[in-house]
Parts: sequence; C-alpha cells; structure tokens
Amino acid sequence: MRRIICAKFGGRCMSTMCTIKQCVDIIMNEPAIKLVVVSAPFGVTDQLVKLCQPELSDEQHKLCFEGIAASITQILNDFGQPKSLHVTLSKVLADIADWHAQILENPSSTVLKDHLLAFGEIISVDLFQYALAQQMPPIKPHFVDARQLITTDANHGQAQPNLMAIAKNSVKIWQALSQADVVITQGFIG
Repeated sequence: MRRIICAKFGGRCMSTMCTIKQCVDIIMNEPAIKLVVVSAPFGVTDQLVKLCQPELSDEQHKLCFEGIAASITQILNDFGQPKSLHVTLSKVLADIADWHAQILENPSSTVLKDHLLAFGEIISVDLFQYALAQQMPPIKPHFVDARQLITTDANHGQAQPNLMAIAKNSVKIWQALSQADVVITQGFIG
C-alpha cells in the first residue's frame, strides 16, 4: 500500500500569494502528500463572524465585507488578476453578500450563520487550486467538498460528527485520488 500524507494549511498559509506558493512547494517536494485541507485566509473568518452579528450597524457590516473583499483583491493582484480566478472569487463574494442578507432577515438561524462561515475555506480552496494548476508541470487538483464527506447530527453551532457516515463517505476521497494528483478539501464545513 502506498504512503499517503494529509497536509493541513492554516489561515496564515492561505493569506498571501507568497505563502500559498510556499504550500504548493511543500506539495511539489513531497510526492506522498495526496490530501490537502485548507483553512480560510487569515482574518477572513473573523470578518465572517462579524457579518453574522445582526446587532452590528450597516456600516460595520459594510466594513467587514470590504475587509474580505480587500483580502481577496490583494491576493488576486499578487497573482496578476487572472480572469478565471477573478470570476470565481467574485461569485464567492456575491454569495457571501446573499447569505449575509438572509442572516439579516433571519438572525436566529444557526444554519444560515454556519453556511456563511464556511465561505472562508471555499475562498482558500479556489486560491489553492489555481496555484497548483500554475505549476510546471501542473499539479492536477480535485476538490472534494467536505460538506459531502462530513455528516453530523445537524445541530448547527454544536454539531456532533456521525463517524459511521463519515467513514462511508470517505470513499469519495479514494475515488478522487484515482483521478487527480492531489485532493483538496476545506477544514470547516459550517
């Protein structure tokens, strides 16, 4: 049986083009790394948490959203504003705005809040996949959404994992590994 390593890259690792490329270099230099778990870019989760607080003013929410957009824009600028990545991340920002609007309409919904909080990791997945694809030779990534792997009791805010269901769902990772050089998933599912 071949050796497989899972690498977990935290928020500081996902916060700049330079640190993302350092993570890619780690993968390039260790062929046994086949599964990568990424966290939200540093500071993005804090801003998303604030967007979940309906008691904050519209101006405070606007500043939080602008902080997330500024983080993404800086990384996009560092990567040279690639059109495909810009389009993808613009859609993520639009989705964040949509979910934020839903939270303001239903501020007690833990389901909506958890969903919004998961967008930070989605940003990192998109950035990391792009960085991998830019390598020579390109590293073929495959995204497996952790929300399709990790099953809980649906008690949002304090969910407990269903280990039997997770074990059953993990076959998706093995299937993906047969199609890609590396599988990427997110470290938080909301």
